[in-house]
Amino acid sequence: MGYFDELADAAFKTDEKGNTIFYPLVIFGKGYILPNDKKDMFRLTIKRLLLMAVPLAFVFSMFMSLPRFILIILPLYIIGCVIWMKINTSGLSLSPDKLALFDTTVNSPRSYTRAILWSLEVVSFIFILASTFVLGRILHEWSKN
Repeated sequence: MGYFDELADAAFKTDEKGNTIFYPLVIFGKGYILPNDKKDMFRLTIKRLLLMAVPLAFVFSMFMSLPRFILIILPLYIIGCVIWMKINTSGLSLSPDKLALFDTTVNSPRSYTRAILWSLEVVSFIFILASTFVLGRILHEWSKN
């Protein structure tokens, strides 16, 4: 499994009966019981949405100011996702189970390989060092003025 497969898994849960439940808004919304023939299509679509969203957010944030990104691109993406969810979840039965934050925080790391977890740890540490360096430079320049 790849990184985006594991990210997509956060929106799914298997209940006691073996049903796959799809949570479009993860911990913030209702779950829908998926028929067996739709499970793979939903996982693939969520993975594709994430494959588009993460690089696009990175690119847009580099070339656009944050207010423009938040006011233009983000609403368009959210509207598209909401329309997709409304179309594809209509007719599905609601699950009485809620997805708890505990479920996502405990189950997500279990689906990652050790190599991915270490890679994320190293990248996070590099970002902390880089932001500390930038903050130090800003404070140094500020103290000279």
